[in-house]
Amino acid sequence: MPEDVITLENENKLPDINVYQQKKTLAQGMLDLALLTANANQLRYVIDAGYMHEYYYTNLTLIAASVILQISVGMLLLWNSTFNINKQHHIVPANTINNFTTSGIFLITVINVFISAFGLPDRSMVLSSQIVTKGMLQTICKDNFELQTNATN
Repeated sequence: MPEDVITLENENKLPDINVYQQKKTLAQGMLDLALLTANANQLRYVIDAGYMHEYYYTNLTLIAASVILQISVGMLLLWNSTFNINKQHHIVPANTINNFTTSGIFLITVINVFISAFGLPDRSMVLSSQIVTKGMLQTICKDNFELQTNATN
């Protein structure tokens, strides 16, 4: 008889709860990975914008907290996948870890709402700030060169 089916006395077959738990954990892990990828992209935009963005430190802190929590939730999901909830002594620790995982996902969701609320810099703002910075650097270098040239004459 296959492992993923439980047979009742009247021969009705139910899916194994452990297989359901494993699939749910895998799905949560994939969603966590997708959000981690999105946060890494947001972090790149914030770093590109630099201090020009008015909420630079706020976004940087929120994104860092979200990434740390996502890594923690990922580790909890991996740990939770080692339990077989068909075994009586695995049910309580698996449930406890699942509760921590759910709480972590809730916190990640709240943090990402705040990341969206404070907004990410426009790509045009990032590009224009880089152009302005480059132009300012060229002007400073040119002025410095002219001062040195005038001082030697």
